[in-house]
Amino acid sequence: MNGHLETAGTVTVILAALAVTSSVVHREFFNPGAAVGASGAVQGAVLSERPTEPVYIEDWRGLLERGTQIGADPAAVEMVVFTDFQCPYCQRFHAAYRNAKALLGNDFRLTYLHYPLTTHPHAEQAAQAAECAGAQGQFSAFADALFEQQASIGIKSWMSYADGVGIPDTATFNRCAASDSHSEKITKGKEEGVALGVTGTPTVIINGWRLPRPPHDSLAEVIEAILDGRPPYSSAG
Repeated sequence: MNGHLETAGTVTVILAALAVTSSVVHREFFNPGAAVGASGAVQGAVLSERPTEPVYIEDWRGLLERGTQIGADPAAVEMVVFTDFQCPYCQRFHAAYRNAKALLGNDFRLTYLHYPLTTHPHAEQAAQAAECAGAQGQFSAFADALFEQQASIGIKSWMSYADGVGIPDTATFNRCAASDSHSEKITKGKEEGVALGVTGTPTVIINGWRLPRPPHDSLAEVIEAILDGRPPYSSAG
């Protein structure tokens, strides 16, 4: 994934007949309903695979309603990120996001869509714990703590993270973190990712522009281009 995305894994399909194999590959990697116009805008919700150039998603605003939001509403910069709390590239991008937010302040909003990878054994539990913190108004602080102490995920208890960010009702948090009360939301994030052809984390969409790879080192320049009405460039990052 160009060294910037952590892949979701390699899918191996063993089928008896070559014709069946061809049919499955066609379903997995080609979607005739996702027509791309001359402007580069995707007319359908589904992409067959990760793009190699920036692609504009026409109905991207629907994603805002399905994720967990941090920041003002409305905001000049709307960023949607499919993320995994154990992904090291997500950790790196989170630091870039915080730097950009420090510059943009109230003009910036981030929408998280959970996309825990199967290669990370604690990523789904971390997403559940973050949503439990969010139920008490502490999602942002908890996400910061998870990324800042990523190496401790699976070693430290979720309660330790909660204590560190000042969760007010720790008993309720503890019960929530041990449950699957937010599993539907997490599953929805994964389904949205599959529909968009997400194959790795973080997958970043800014004001509708899906970037081919996360601009870890040039996020401010990419945002400036988008706000100026220019498409982001694929070499960013």
